[in-house]
Amino acid sequence: MRFALGEAYKAPRAVRPNPRVGCALETTSGELVVGHHKKCGEAHAERLVLDICHERGLETRGARVAVTLEPCSHHGRTAPCADALIKAGVAELIVAVEDPFPSVQGQGLAKLRAAGIRTTVGVLSSKAEAVNREWLFSQRKRRSFLTLKMATSWDGGWQSASGTSQWITSEEARVKAQQLRRRVDAIVTSRLTVSADNPRFTARNPDGSDSRDQPQVFVLSQSSEPLVLTGLALASHPRGAELARFASPELFLQETHARGLHDVLLEAGPGMAQAFLEAGCVDEIWSFVETQFLGGGATLRFGAPFNGGSLPGLRFALRDLEALGPTSLLAVLGPKEG
Repeated sequence: MRFALGEAYKAPRAVRPNPRVGCALETTSGELVVGHHKKCGEAHAERLVLDICHERGLETRGARVAVTLEPCSHHGRTAPCADALIKAGVAELIVAVEDPFPSVQGQGLAKLRAAGIRTTVGVLSSKAEAVNREWLFSQRKRRSFLTLKMATSWDGGWQSASGTSQWITSEEARVKAQQLRRRVDAIVTSRLTVSADNPRFTARNPDGSDSRDQPQVFVLSQSSEPLVLTGLALASHPRGAELARFASPELFLQETHARGLHDVLLEAGPGMAQAFLEAGCVDEIWSFVETQFLGGGATLRFGAPFNGGSLPGLRFALRDLEALGPTSLLAVLGPKEG
């Protein structure tokens, strides 16, 4: 399973909206073959490993197979991996995590057991869960995983008197924020943020160039007026921007999940942040804090828009704390358990 997990981590972004999956097969003669899913629509990890065995003339009958996620049992873009393993005559299957995808959900394991293949589930499951954290969450909750990104001064200011809120944090913090943008499937913001800050919302590489893979951008609005991007930085985004009518955070995230967007980043002001927090739809917070004081020059202050509502008493657990250069901190928060 450790070999299979190592392969899963190699799976590129191109597998999306599929999960990252690795597989390792040991033949009866002790030869080890490994592989991972490389691109959506192409061979899954199990089938890729079986193909490698066939190309090398290796006998798969009686083999032991470890896979990080339950083999699929349905016809999608590819044929069922469970059928391929049965046809290959493998004797034992070790699975880290059962697949919560509605078309699978234990059916792959049931098919393999019915064929007489010994199965074990839960081996190194916590490590396998981490590989596909957002994808697994989205499948189980039927909504996208949402990360809220915030940037404030040491005294809680969101925006300076000049209105340049996007430059509160340091260069080191902005580089770290790009790591988050490169991870997600989509960025969601508000019409107010677009007009006030004029962001481009691109995902950039460490050298400053645009990443090859860009998140989709959604601009939430309660108004049905057309989104006019002429003259705005967002007009040059490689994937453009889509106006989404904002009914509720939960409904929006259900819609993004249905579109195969499992990992969503919220980059907006305090008002929209409060809406998602109150709805219980914030699954992680990346809070960047700059060691400067905006004082009375702060036109938006973190606590000011959060009066009332259901936020009092809401608590998150500290997952990580990182110093970014000499002036910035990043606190990563997750829901408090219990």
